[in-house]
Amino acid sequence: MSYILFLGFRLAIYQQPPTFRLYCNNNFLDEFSIRTKPNKIINFGYDILSNDFLKLYKQNRSLLDYKGDWNFLPRNFNNFFHKDINWKIFEIDANIFKSKENHNLLLEVRNDDNNFTNGFMTKNTLFSLCLAYCVPKHYLSNLQLLFEEYVSFKLITRKTHLDVSSIKIDYKTRKSGLFDILGFNLLEQTNYENNQLLTWHPNNNRKKKIIERFSWIGESGHFDLNFSNEILMVTKNTYQKYVLIDQILMGLANKYNLYANQ
Repeated sequence: MSYILFLGFRLAIYQQPPTFRLYCNNNFLDEFSIRTKPNKIINFGYDILSNDFLKLYKQNRSLLDYKGDWNFLPRNFNNFFHKDINWKIFEIDANIFKSKENHNLLLEVRNDDNNFTNGFMTKNTLFSLCLAYCVPKHYLSNLQLLFEEYVSFKLITRKTHLDVSSIKIDYKTRKSGLFDILGFNLLEQTNYENNQLLTWHPNNNRKKKIIERFSWIGESGHFDLNFSNEILMVTKNTYQKYVLIDQILMGLANKYNLYANQ
């Protein structure tokens, strides 16, 4: 068994892209850069899914019906995510997660591309980590199986709801999405605009920063992302604790199948 790790980035490059080093549970996975054309246009939006996909999704599927098929999508449709997001995909052996209840994903970033001169800087390379998901490989080739398993636990749980108040409690106590590593690391508090927050660790022994989830970062440092083994599986217990964002899973399955067929 193995897992597929998806990392989604936005980049605004001055001259050179950042260099990333990735570790999982102290195992080195890769060092990489994402090559895109230098650009000055920065999308400050929070969109992850494309408008084309969201429009089709809203027109054709109930948000509560995870068993719905994909027949509403045009043949060979692959425009699931916003065009500004750049992807890195990794296959991780299950042994890396074996015998542990909690895991760590460390993303080190070297980003020193700027025009710093005499104490002034007007241009630099920026990046934003938009998404980090880790999904069992077998689900990506058979999303119907994933949705059916999730719905089966939903039906079991619904039988225990005897009144409206118990239903409300169920939805209020559920956390960020299954397989969503970045979401698992969101802080409980939000900022004054109610935006979700993350912890970023700058280099040079500087204090950690609390940043918005989709913040642009123009310096070197690292994300230290911890997550529970629970979010990597679908069980009655994880259903009761975590939501399943089926739109994201549809897009990731498409990304993986394109990646696997290259």
